[in-house]
Amino acid sequence: MSGGSWISGLEELDCTEGTGVLVLDWLVEQGVSVFLKADGERATPGWTLIVHGGALPDILRFDGRQADGCFRRMLLDLRGQGLAVPL
Repeated sequence: MSGGSWISGLEELDCTEGTGVLVLDWLVEQGVSVFLKADGERATPGWTLIVHGGALPDILRFDGRQADGCFRRMLLDLRGQGLAVPL
């Protein structure tokens, strides 16, 4: 990628992906392990997000075609497990 034009495009978006990265940083600070994979080699390209440890009683895994769907489901599940996500 040249020129960085995609970076300026991100600044204009109110995107879940940016918020998701902030939440992932916060989770790591809480002692939660995070695994995030973008896989373009699948039959249907997609994302995998796994979080576990810290205050989480269970491993949470989210797979989807788009990152924002994984992050949204992660936030719902984290709140459902009683984790006070600062968002």
